[in-house]
Amino acid sequence: DKEHSSHLQPVTQILLDTSAIIDGRIADISQTGFVSGALLVPRFVLNELQHIADSADTMRRNRGRRGLEMLNRLQKDTTVPIEITDADVEDVAEVDGKLVKMA
Repeated sequence: DKEHSSHLQPVTQILLDTSAIIDGRIADISQTGFVSGALLVPRFVLNELQHIADSADTMRRNRGRRGLEMLNRLQKDTTVPIEITDADVEDVAEVDGKLVKMA
């Protein structure tokens, strides 16, 4: 109905964090067509994934590799565009804090 649809703003970008990528369900959800807009992955999240994948701890390393595989799957799937951005929050050191500021 027109009254309700006029209040809805389309989502243009969805900011992904390390855990959402490792979890993998975003890849499944994006294939359904339910997600509108582009998936946005900051380079610092990609770097954190790589750091986890290079970990000496086997469980952490496997989680990191799974995250990199999920990211690769998302990039190959053309249903939802994915963008790696170099945008950064210089005055915040932690990845989670950077994501909160970016959002």
